Amino acid sequence: MPAYYSVQVRTHTGCVREINEDLAQTVLDWPQAPASLDSLIALRGHLFAVADGMGGHAAGDVAARTAIDALFQAYYSHDEQAIDANLRAAIARGNEAIRQKASADTMLAGMGTTLVAAVLHEQTLTVAHVGDSRAYLFREGHLDCLTRDHSWVEEQRRAGVLNDEEARRHPYRNVVTRSLGPDRDAHPDLLHVDVQPHDLLLLCSDGLSNLLTDEELQRFMAAYSLDEAADNMLELALERGAPDNVTFVLVQIMATATRKQRRLWPWMLSVLILLTLVTILFRGRLRPLLSGLPATPTIALPAHPPTSPPPSATPTAAPPVAAPIPIDFIELSADTPDAGARFGDLDAQSRRRGRPLPEYYVLYVSGPLVHREASSQSWRLALAQQHRGEHVYWFSIDGTLEAPLPEVGSWVGLVGRPQVEDDLEGDSLLVPQLLLDAKGRPVWVAGGNLATWLRDYSRPMWVFSVFGRGGGNDLGIDTPVGAEGEPVVMWGSWSLSEGDTVQFNALDPKPYVWREGGYR
Repeated sequence: MPAYYSVQVRTHTGCVREINEDLAQTVLDWPQAPASLDSLIALRGHLFAVADGMGGHAAGDVAARTAIDALFQAYYSHDEQAIDANLRAAIARGNEAIRQKASADTMLAGMGTTLVAAVLHEQTLTVAHVGDSRAYLFREGHLDCLTRDHSWVEEQRRAGVLNDEEARRHPYRNVVTRSLGPDRDAHPDLLHVDVQPHDLLLLCSDGLSNLLTDEELQRFMAAYSLDEAADNMLELALERGAPDNVTFVLVQIMATATRKQRRLWPWMLSVLILLTLVTILFRGRLRPLLSGLPATPTIALPAHPPTSPPPSATPTAAPPVAAPIPIDFIELSADTPDAGARFGDLDAQSRRRGRPLPEYYVLYVSGPLVHREASSQSWRLALAQQHRGEHVYWFSIDGTLEAPLPEVGSWVGLVGRPQVEDDLEGDSLLVPQLLLDAKGRPVWVAGGNLATWLRDYSRPMWVFSVFGRGGGNDLGIDTPVGAEGEPVVMWGSWSLSEGDTVQFNALDPKPYVWREGGYR
């Protein structure tokens, strides 16, 4: 299975500079891409890069363009198949190309560029960088900076001379200690990350990272769709004056290939060759049989908008709105014990099928907090569960908090019960029982006493949720391939684990999955 992803690219001159010396490029918009690009991508993966040129006047622009052109050309044409070696060689080729141009033209002397590049191949993301352009990874509400700046200020921060705030505001924060062009051997730092569906990769120049904090970037990625997050990040940078060019690539992973899946390809290729030979030899006899076979689907990578749209550009279509998690009948097998107790209905015990009474079930949803409004001693909140689209759940809490209330954009988990069966203007209303932070620690509990809540919820009950992120991932439930976002119901109880986190304990080996209007 190939990698599926969505990508957004933004680049802007900023509010002060006259020339944009940044450059962003992805394999999807590579102007010199060869006709064999699809086969090269299958072998070497998907390449993304951001360069931040320097040198004054147009020299920085030339350096960035030279580095990017050489990077893509060398990476996809080099004989070396190992990604690490291939990426290092391609960056070295970019460095040499800049040095050759600078030595041939005195107007370009001393030009250089930073570079951050990433290759997505199967489940692995390989990141290489030189200078202070950065790579970030956002996963399940948390943003981590993968790279360490090659800069004087970063060296002082790591040595303990400067703290984080002093480093952010230091006048020498743009002084890099490693770059392509000025350094004959500007070797990159390389790192590897195993990615999973819904991860977000951000590659950016310092024109963005100098103006937006990691916390602000995290909130944008948690609370908005990919295109809206990109627009809002650029808009905020411009609102703050953008003294430098602002450029970034934002990639959302949809699905990745696995090694197990990859082993199927030799077998599939053999079958395909055999069928082709048989068809050629016996075309007339086999045509009636083969005519009914479905055509092989065409896999297309999603396109992205132009590389420099203004924040006021017409937004792309919103993602599809997901349906709320359905509460419906559950069908048990004949050997399932205690069916009557599970449903609270004696008739259900005989039919092995029933709908649990409200006191026998809860709903579990998780996602970014998208609304927070205080009123007297209560708060009106909403979280967006992003499974195959987005569905918003509203709830209100009052009383004492176990921990500070998370900010909008923070990842939260909610145990609750539906207040009404119908949607509330397309959204759902829940009666909250427990609010958790991104690490599963209690923020608020109904009744104000966690010990009492745990005593009541330690008894077995039905928990309605979804496979994957937004539900089962938090509850320790494995997600089958292709089942991300499917409604499920589990039989289990709740307890307090080490680290004061609330955990769900499944008592059935497998969850019941939504099929044809019910759970089976």
